[in-house]
Amino acid sequence: KHIRSWIAMKVMYRKDAEPYVPAGHYDVKCIRLHDQNTSGSEHLIVGVSYFLPNGGGAEYKKVPEDTNLIYYIVSGEMTVTTDEGEFILHAGDSICFQPGDGRSCRNTGMEAATMLVITGK
Repeated sequence: KHIRSWIAMKVMYRKDAEPYVPAGHYDVKCIRLHDQNTSGSEHLIVGVSYFLPNGGGAEYKKVPEDTNLIYYIVSGEMTVTTDEGEFILHAGDSICFQPGDGRSCRNTGMEAATMLVITGK
């Protein structure tokens, strides 16, 4: 195994990731993969959310003024409602939010949906 001392690389195994409960979410399980403790940056957070079929989601909320947010759908289907309209996203689709954008989301599919959530400042 080759180790490069100039990079503080961190591996996060799913079994070691910490679960968390974000406010305003329902019928969902979330795990935090990387944050300031693993990435070395207080400005980058990566998590995965597992939404139950036909209903799991998150209530309407605005993105904080100093933050950008990306949702990437790994599997399943999520309906994302924004101030601009409603978007049905499937595996491989993503949506990027700017500071101040409002959004909510809901699994409208008949199978569980997995979403990668990336937050940066």
